[in-house]
Amino acid sequence: MEISLGGENLELIEKLSINAGDIPILVYRPKKYSNNRKTMIYYHGWSSNVENYELFGEIYASNGYQVIMPEIEKHGSRGSANYENFQGALDVIIQSVAEFQDIKNLAINRLNADSSNLTIGGHSLGGMIVSSIFTIDPSVKFGIIFNGLADFELLLESLDSNINNKEREIFLMFNPMDKIDTLDGRFLEIYVGNKDDVISSKAMKLFEEKLQELDIDKSNINFT
Repeated sequence: MEISLGGENLELIEKLSINAGDIPILVYRPKKYSNNRKTMIYYHGWSSNVENYELFGEIYASNGYQVIMPEIEKHGSRGSANYENFQGALDVIIQSVAEFQDIKNLAINRLNADSSNLTIGGHSLGGMIVSSIFTIDPSVKFGIIFNGLADFELLLESLDSNINNKEREIFLMFNPMDKIDTLDGRFLEIYVGNKDDVISSKAMKLFEEKLQELDIDKSNINFT
């Protein structure tokens, strides 16, 4: 499939539909590059699906990225959930973090991704997934979080939930706030909407405040 976004400087890109095990994946990438591709793995939001992010994939691919977009559990062809109840997202976050290694291996071994130039990005729920993966896997060079949340204790407090102590303990093992020192010297972009009525910008501002308290290199971390 060839897509032209118009304009002399935009690349022709191709779209691929592949699988990593049971995980459906859409890939958008410039046709002119074949090896050592600069690659972004991107996660969509709660109640959405990969097809809704087609324009995103096209735009980043037209600027030189290979964009790998996995379908997350309970979305699209992987089923559905009660999207009115965000408590169901907790298992999805854990599952997505657990699946990342398989997706990264596919990117490097099958899609010629440059292992030294990997970016992960995500929106809303995808931003929460990214915040956890980025603090767990230091091999990822660059992280981009759109309207996400990096304090999983705060997330639990915001839910009208009947989560038991064991479930809470498991979920908090993936809490980025407990691994914030792994951000030392790394590249991270965080975008929040001050008028976002779904995920309050206050959550990431608290993350920024805690980050400022730490004696680590924060010169490559930007909040917008």
